[in-house]
Amino acid sequence: MGLRTSAAALAASIAVAASASAAEPEPGAWNVSPYAGIYLPDRDVVDDAATYGIRIGRPFAEHFVASASFGFTNLDGRSSHGGVTKDANLDQTIVDAEIGYVVDPGRRITLATAVGVGWAFLDGKTKISDVEGPFRRSKEDDGLTASASIGPLVKLTDRISLRLMSRWRWFEARKDDEIDQEVFAGIVFGLGGSR
Repeated sequence: MGLRTSAAALAASIAVAASASAAEPEPGAWNVSPYAGIYLPDRDVVDDAATYGIRIGRPFAEHFVASASFGFTNLDGRSSHGGVTKDANLDQTIVDAEIGYVVDPGRRITLATAVGVGWAFLDGKTKISDVEGPFRRSKEDDGLTASASIGPLVKLTDRISLRLMSRWRWFEARKDDEIDQEVFAGIVFGLGGSR
């Protein structure tokens, strides 16, 4: 994925977060959360990989949060079936908009859930080798995604929390192996405002 496309995707995620919460009657505290973890693809041609990104959120009611995130994963792998070998090197960038629910925001440890939609930008190359020899093709499966996540939220201080999440993601552009999973940790930094 080019730098220009990544910058546009990041700008879109910030705009989504701002527009999702700008019309709320009672302003909440903005927060930002860098995160990192492991990406568990459903595809058999790529291996598990590191994932990382940034999330921007804002509470708009006592239990609800609107957020946008920008995440990246590099997917590499190799598989062989019936004399056909596939090698893949893919860059995946995902922009998400989510609505989250925090079970008990006043508690030190609570449960958080979220559902959302997003857009996946997939760019890279696959090499397929069979009896006729190798050939390469570009892989661009950009498309709509939907996600659901759940995990504990641990308040470390008044303005810093630890977010441990497991997220399942469906990909509209895929014909099979449509659901991937991410397991990640993020540090949530409150940026001010009133709750």
